[in-house]
Amino acid sequence: MFDSAKHGAPGYAVFDVKVDVGGEEQWLNQDEMADRLAVVSPSLHAVPRLYEGPYHVDVLTKLAEGTEQLSGTEAHLREGLVVRPAVERRSDVLGGRAIAKFVSEAYLTRKGGTEFE
Repeated sequence: MFDSAKHGAPGYAVFDVKVDVGGEEQWLNQDEMADRLAVVSPSLHAVPRLYEGPYHVDVLTKLAEGTEQLSGTEAHLREGLVVRPAVERRSDVLGGRAIAKFVSEAYLTRKGGTEFE
């Protein structure tokens, strides 16, 4: 049983928000999302932004490794990170949004992982 007195209340971190604007669905960029969350629900927070800058595979690979930082305890492996352009756009290669996930090597090779079953 989860003991909230011992572990704190369960939380949720938002990493993506889609809104309906005049009948058209649009994904919010990071700044828009943070602004919207502050108004709609101040108790909800966006996942931390680990890097902002040009796409550089070595930088992103290094950032994907390590421990998670959101809880402040660094008690869990970092699963990875989400990579998106500064301005929301579509990708013909992906056939949808230009967004990707770097999964950490430690997460993929952890004991008890089920991604490849």
